[in-house]
Amino acid sequence: MIRIFSITVLCCLFAASCSRDVSVTDRDKLLPEDDTPQAKPLMKDFIGLNGHYKFRPKLYRQVCALVRNYHSMNWDVKQPGDELTFPVCVNKVNWNEQVYGKWAKEGFTIDLCAMFGQFGESNQDYLKLWEGKEEWAYRYGFELASYFGPSGEQKLVSSIEIGNEPGSDFNDDLYQRLFIQMAKGIRSADSKVKIVTAAAHVGTANKYEKSLGETFSSGEAKGLYDVINLHTYAEKSKKEGQSPWARSYPEDPELIYLKTVDEVIAWRDKNAMGKEIWITEFGYDSSTPEALKKLDRPKS
Repeated sequence: MIRIFSITVLCCLFAASCSRDVSVTDRDKLLPEDDTPQAKPLMKDFIGLNGHYKFRPKLYRQVCALVRNYHSMNWDVKQPGDELTFPVCVNKVNWNEQVYGKWAKEGFTIDLCAMFGQFGESNQDYLKLWEGKEEWAYRYGFELASYFGPSGEQKLVSSIEIGNEPGSDFNDDLYQRLFIQMAKGIRSADSKVKIVTAAAHVGTANKYEKSLGETFSSGEAKGLYDVINLHTYAEKSKKEGQSPWARSYPEDPELIYLKTVDEVIAWRDKNAMGKEIWITEFGYDSSTPEALKKLDRPKS
């Protein structure tokens, strides 16, 4: 199994992006049918960027082939239950002409990350927002896949993530219900769309990651998603007096940067064989010398 990691740019900061497991079938497509020597694939053909509205597809297509977009649900509707009007929604952006269409025209493979945004745990009333809205969640997934999916007329995106980092603060029972309904809607509308989990890891859920065992291990859930989504950053263990965002280099043996990936692979092999694993965010130390001086400055 080949794991392909990609570098990502978001808001001018280097962070993370799309890693993909390449299946035997995919790998065979890269091999010649005979012994004729062929050029090896270039790095730009299998790495990606995290993008946004101001992403410049013509510029970045020179260095990558994958792009992931942070797509907030509250940009599509004012509240769950409202009518869906793709491609022009409440944010007045034409998702086809101004975003995904421009990216697809340059040949990008596009991953749409449907974030809960203002409908998530940051909103103190989010539980009320979603009361009785499971049918609408199905419809949201259905309309997303119908308009943007590879089987539709526009053919804009190839995969859809259901949530970015809902984590432990997002009620897990609610998330599971919404995930299943949105995934069913996506699958009904376009079976070619790859359904991707929110960021998850092995072990107890935390602020940024759901638990694979708690959230994505049921037979119903596993029957719907195609890809396990992983975020991993080269963070040092949190210690008193140290910044919670202190970073190091990925190979630092004190970090769990790569261990996190290996744990997810082992979980997948035991519990969800055949699922792909994508690292859609990763990052490591890129602080300036001046920032490091501030970090090391003793407290007064």
